[in-house]
Amino acid sequence: MNFTLLSTAFSIFLLSVCLVLVRTSDVKSKPAPEKGQNVCAYQRVKTQLVLRRNATSTRNLKIVDCGIPSFPKLKCKEERNETKIYWYPVREFIHYNIFDCCPGWIGYKPKVGCKERVPCGVAIPQKAPLHCHESRGKDLTKHRGIYKLGHVNNLPFPMSDINAYLLINLTLADPFTETWMKLYGYMLKKNLALIQSFPKTNTKEFTKIFDYEGVYHFFIKQQQNEEMVRPFFRFPSQEEPFKSVINNITWREDRVFTEQRLAGLNPMSLMKVTSGQDSVGVKWSDLKSRLNQNYDWDAAVTRSLGKNILLEEAIADGSIFVAQYPVFDNLVTVPDITEHRPTRKMWPAMSPIALFVSRPGKSGAPAQLRPVAIQLDYTPDSQVYSPEDGDLWALAKESFQVTDFAYVEMVEHLLKTHLMMEPFCVCVLRHLSKLHPLHQLLKYHCRGLLPTNKVGFPKLVDDKAYMHQLFAIGNIGAVTLLVRAYQTLTWADTDFRAKNKARGIDDRSKLPYFPYRDDGEVIYQATEDLVNDYVNFYYAADNDVLEDHEIQGFANEVSSDGLGSNGGQGKLRGFPASITSKAMLADIVTRLIWTSSAQHTAVNYPITAYGAFTPNMPTKMYDDDRVAPEVFNPFRLPNGFVSAVQAGVAMSLGSLRIDRLFDYGARLMEQGGRVIVLKHYNRLHSKVKPLLDNRNKQRFQEGYLTYPYLSPAWIPNSICT
Repeated sequence: MNFTLLSTAFSIFLLSVCLVLVRTSDVKSKPAPEKGQNVCAYQRVKTQLVLRRNATSTRNLKIVDCGIPSFPKLKCKEERNETKIYWYPVREFIHYNIFDCCPGWIGYKPKVGCKERVPCGVAIPQKAPLHCHESRGKDLTKHRGIYKLGHVNNLPFPMSDINAYLLINLTLADPFTETWMKLYGYMLKKNLALIQSFPKTNTKEFTKIFDYEGVYHFFIKQQQNEEMVRPFFRFPSQEEPFKSVINNITWREDRVFTEQRLAGLNPMSLMKVTSGQDSVGVKWSDLKSRLNQNYDWDAAVTRSLGKNILLEEAIADGSIFVAQYPVFDNLVTVPDITEHRPTRKMWPAMSPIALFVSRPGKSGAPAQLRPVAIQLDYTPDSQVYSPEDGDLWALAKESFQVTDFAYVEMVEHLLKTHLMMEPFCVCVLRHLSKLHPLHQLLKYHCRGLLPTNKVGFPKLVDDKAYMHQLFAIGNIGAVTLLVRAYQTLTWADTDFRAKNKARGIDDRSKLPYFPYRDDGEVIYQATEDLVNDYVNFYYAADNDVLEDHEIQGFANEVSSDGLGSNGGQGKLRGFPASITSKAMLADIVTRLIWTSSAQHTAVNYPITAYGAFTPNMPTKMYDDDRVAPEVFNPFRLPNGFVSAVQAGVAMSLGSLRIDRLFDYGARLMEQGGRVIVLKHYNRLHSKVKPLLDNRNKQRFQEGYLTYPYLSPAWIPNSICT
């Protein structure tokens, strides 16, 4: 007897045969012109489940009664054969070809083929379609023929050597930069006309501080008198809580003078004085050799602290800070070309030293920085004055401001932002294709820089140009200042956090109020967060950075250690000639964006509130026959024409804003980049801006100088003035 059994596996098979797994193999495409133009065959492997049968037979023997009545006890053998059938699934691999467009082509039509190229999108070069490599290369070759790093007047720092007229025409022809170029040109022409017309309409000698107030208000009003351009020429001092110095009281206050080291035009020079062996701050042994040892510094510190203490004890306690300018030592003084009256003699260029002390607050209140004394020059025989010295103290503060003003404009502003960024922005054009994700990002942080430097640099340092008119160091001293400072310039100068630590200003118990440091940290962190997300999106691993020949070429040309025909042209010491990891790349991009946006904002835009008003930050000081040597009055200040030049230059530097930080997310070409930048831009304005705005409201209520400049709404993306 045969018995057939079906396994439950059969029911599984009925479901499995409906599931066909298709796997794309890594087999290369093979041209199949018989199927159409630009058609390729792609081998595929299909995984399919089929059932296989297995049968087993068994024979059973059984002793039973034979069933013969005559032999009831007779036994018989009963034999039964039983067959069982089993079904089980087996995976089969079926190889076959499909036909589709060859790599780089889209739009497959049977019997016709593919006639449309795959669009070249945003990608690092090794991940771009092969046919896009040629167009990327042509784009870069074209830019390398236009933009090159060279030198101006044999100065040591690299600048683009493109002709100014060609650069301006290229900028005007590009929709990306056209609006900015027109606004920038409009602003320069307007302020130049205002400066040139000033002597014709203002012939009266300035005798009162009120006269200088008039110059300030005239120039700032003129920036906003045309409604069409008014949105681009706005001032936080007019729209935010702000303690103005434009009067005859506020700018004279010692507290305001001191707080300008922390929240003014130059928050970059204050350093802690230390006696230890570490590299933080200024060594007391070095500073002591520059100070007048005949002056009673201990008594000055005691007066400022309100308790008996020796200077060296206060240094050991971490309470002494200094602002000094060694690059001004023995700097040339040029003939005065703006004052021809023999009764007025311009003061020579000096290298002052100002000491400050952190004074503990009463009843648990935070400490406050107080002035100790100002030494007029760096030589040990220089005069020293303190807040008890009346008009001589006022003269010392004004003299200090002259040097501080020239220093911040030429070193912290021009050299460490404009000239620092120039080789980077040139090399972005020379090495990063327009479709490189970092070109997409950095172009917004380079917009306007090259034309600004090309046009603005000679207007500052040429013979009889603005530095010659404004400062005792003149154009010769200004260039000398740049060259001296450039000798120690390195990539480390862009490291916001490390610089703060090296200066010794990260001690919040001694310096609880330091808006540049504190607000800057918030913006730096926000920038770092965006860049990390952006880099991680486009670079999956460190090896992707190493294989990105465009970014490696960029680094090789910028770095002073670069090799080959283009290597080292940027001459930047300390910058790596090769970028070896995502973390290194993210750090570099963060610092570039910081320098071109927030750092430039910090050392540029406060000029309209502090540097456009001559009594607060004069550019020259005078002896005048009508004024006793120990007296300060307006005759000590530059004449009305110089004040107009000062205000006009300040407005040309600190009034135009074409955009605001990270506002370009929606305009990026690639969806992934758009999402990342938009996310961080929204966070800036929903989280960071309210935080910083609240800080400034509190500062204003407590009588401090406010610091709206690093609020996201007031930070442009690039160095565009």
